[in-house]
Amino acid sequence: MIDAWSSQEALVDRPDLVARLSDALDRGGLLLTAAAGYGKTTALTQTLAARPGPSAWVSCATTGDGEAALLLSAVVERLREVTPGSSDVLA
Repeated sequence: MIDAWSSQEALVDRPDLVARLSDALDRGGLLLTAAAGYGKTTALTQTLAARPGPSAWVSCATTGDGEAALLLSAVVERLREVTPGSSDVLA
């Protein structure tokens, strides 16, 4: 998992992309995938900074046997961090 960095220095303002990502989040979730260096972290950081309320994401670099369980575990962990009272539901 990664944590978003908070520096906004020297970033390109991309309001159209931020709006599209925010719309996807409003519909319940977002899967953002691209090769290294394409600006996924920056785009997601800018999008989440523009939205009210708590947010979290899970970064998954590879797929393979047994990794689906790790991904699900990471998603549940992040949801527990940002959703008060979710521990009982996400048991």
